[in-house]
Amino acid sequence: MSATDLQFADNSIDKMISTEAAFHFDSRIDFFREVYRTLKPGGILSLADMVYNQPRNMLEKIISHPFNLVINRKISWVFSTIGFLVYPWEYMYLVAKKP
Repeated sequence: MSATDLQFADNSIDKMISTEAAFHFDSRIDFFREVYRTLKPGGILSLADMVYNQPRNMLEKIISHPFNLVINRKISWVFSTIGFLVYPWEYMYLVAKKP
C-alpha cells in the first residue's frame, strides 16, 4: 500500500516506524498527514530519514545533479550512488507522540 494513502482506519495504529524511506514518498507532507490520521491518541512515530539540502555552491550543484534526476525518476539509483557518498546529507532521527 502507499505510505501516502494508508488503508487503515482513523486512530487505529499504536506505533509506526519508517526507516530511511520517507525521502521516497510523494510527498513527506502527505505521509505525515496519513501518520497523524491513523495513529491513535498517544501513538508513536519513529522515523529515520535522510534530508536533502539545497546545494550551497557550484561543486555541490554538480554533485547533486544526478540525485535530482533520481528524485524526478529520470535515471536509476545505480547511476547516482556517488552523490550519496560525497554530498553533505543531513540525517534525522525523530520520535513523535500524537497528542
